[in-house]
Amino acid sequence: MKKVVLVSLFITSCFTSYTQTEETPVEKKVKFGFNIGANYSNLVVPSGLPLYANISEGLALRLGIISEINIAKFLSFSPKAELCFNKNNVTVMDGTGAITSFQEMPVSLDIMAHFNFFKGNGKLSPYLFIGPNLKKPIEEKPLTPPAIPNTKTNLAIDFGIGFDRTFSHFNFAPELRYSYGVIDVSRQSLLPSLYHHNISLVINFLG
Repeated sequence: MKKVVLVSLFITSCFTSYTQTEETPVEKKVKFGFNIGANYSNLVVPSGLPLYANISEGLALRLGIISEINIAKFLSFSPKAELCFNKNNVTVMDGTGAITSFQEMPVSLDIMAHFNFFKGNGKLSPYLFIGPNLKKPIEEKPLTPPAIPNTKTNLAIDFGIGFDRTFSHFNFAPELRYSYGVIDVSRQSLLPSLYHHNISLVINFLG
């Protein structure tokens, strides 16, 4: 009888340890990964778009590399570097009737520093995030006519929501992000001011 009890306790202990390992994977302090998503440009003219100007926008791709550093139970720091394609077109007509068309920052390298605030610490954890985003254009057009100097480094504040799903070997984290540009990027004299915002739906994979 004593042997049966000991064997039973041993099996129960092994099963409990196995279950805990499966259901509660060890949380890494630092994770690395990549992301991919869709990006929608949102060009804003605070004073209102002049009658002689027109803006069209659309969806484009963004992808990058990411990391996440756990600071506390409900807080993490997430640096990101993403290649961002912006689909937009700005058309401006001058006093002579000549029409000029250009893209505002068609491709940029976005360097972000996001702080994630989690609600709960289970397998599925929603979170809010906020942080700065430095947008560096990949290519700037020359300042000499007829090319329009339409791109320059921009700074934005990112904020949004997401949820983190923990699996055995990786984390899956979709997030909806709004990037609010704080620098006037207009370098066209006929356009008084122009701010580059965008909306992104991004899927992060971390392991």
